[in-house]
Amino acid sequence: MIRFYRPVILEVSGKRGNQIEKNINISLKTKNLKVEDKILTIDYDLEITYGKDTKLVLGGTILGQGTEEELKRFEEFWNNKKQLKEELFIALYNYLILNLFNKIVILADLIGLPAPVNLPVIRKENLNAQNQKEEEEEINPEDIE
Repeated sequence: MIRFYRPVILEVSGKRGNQIEKNINISLKTKNLKVEDKILTIDYDLEITYGKDTKLVLGGTILGQGTEEELKRFEEFWNNKKQLKEELFIALYNYLILNLFNKIVILADLIGLPAPVNLPVIRKENLNAQNQKEEEEEINPEDIE
């Protein structure tokens, strides 16, 4: 499996339009892939879309290492289809989200956009229902033989 190194952000852009939709979309667009000296280099755009005219884009480069066979397979696939092999795409997407999420939240806040994920919120009715469920599931020590 590919081992990625800290992504470098080279470009940031954001635009806040008039309408922000509930469904926020996060997409990864790969601009280039190359392998040199057993190092994988991928240029990407991570795009967070809040609506038709509202989005954040973080563009950058990330380096990775893997076996020679893996790197050759990924490079050949890229050269033939100009897209990432599915296993590489999934690994890269997850790695970028985990490593750039805090920056995305800060940038979104700076231009008045919500975080691109719903954070858990405790509401009284949910807390009461959870407590009631836990009470129902309590085991009486006398019931254990």
